[in-house]
Amino acid sequence: MKTNPTREALRRQAILDEIARLQAERGLSQNSAARTLGESPATISRWRAAAQSAGPADCPEALEALQPKYENCGRPAKFSLSLPEARALRLLRLQTGSLALAVEEFAEHESCRPQTRAAINRFSRNSARPLLEV
Repeated sequence: MKTNPTREALRRQAILDEIARLQAERGLSQNSAARTLGESPATISRWRAAAQSAGPADCPEALEALQPKYENCGRPAKFSLSLPEARALRLLRLQTGSLALAVEEFAEHESCRPQTRAAINRFSRNSARPLLEV
């Protein structure tokens, strides 16, 4: 899939170019050059390997290989509210002025699913931290 290079891909290519320049002019190692620019040597190695596996440095595929990849970012949610639950909880939060009180009341609300109620009850016994971010 061909995409236009993002600002981040262009930034990464510029850093790789600067590292190559530092290696050629000052005789620095890749790790030293990366640290000089404030980048992690491991990150630079990944970027360089991705760009080189895509082809010569001046080909569009090399720049495309430097695009950030977001498809597997973050941890999957352990729990999420349905849309009606989110609306009801948001309304309760506005009425009570407190997320903690709203969650407590929401556990008994008619739009609260049984699995949501169980999660609220399980969490409220184990921790003082807020369960849900709305």
